[in-house]
Amino acid sequence: MWVDDTVYFLSDRDGHVTLYSYDTGAKKVARLFENDGLDLKSASAGPGAIVYEQFGSLGLYDLKTSRRSQVKVTIAGDFRRFASDCFASVRRSPTRTSRRPGRGPSSRRTERSSPFPPRRATRATSPTRRV
Repeated sequence: MWVDDTVYFLSDRDGHVTLYSYDTGAKKVARLFENDGLDLKSASAGPGAIVYEQFGSLGLYDLKTSRRSQVKVTIAGDFRRFASDCFASVRRSPTRTSRRPGRGPSSRRTERSSPFPPRRATRATSPTRRV
């Protein structure tokens, strides 16, 4: 990533992959921060900062202050709505026990209703032809 007169890059030259800079005027390489944890996987420059990914989380390196900060990411999914629609009948019906006649007291079993229709065995409607 080239920002002004500095090239920023990821390298593992000192152990773990971390962020480095190369000053094109002074022709010097510098490590921007110590990384004792997991490797940085990717980085991208934006206005005034570099965002990087480290073990599934995002970090931000401020180019003016040389400070790092964690980027908080919140993703709202629609699974709750899907789950509440799909499993509404299961949630409303309590678990009940039934007893089959002639099986004795140990024949109690738990039955739960399902929002899906029962599966039925299917067979071919026409015989298969061999040629």
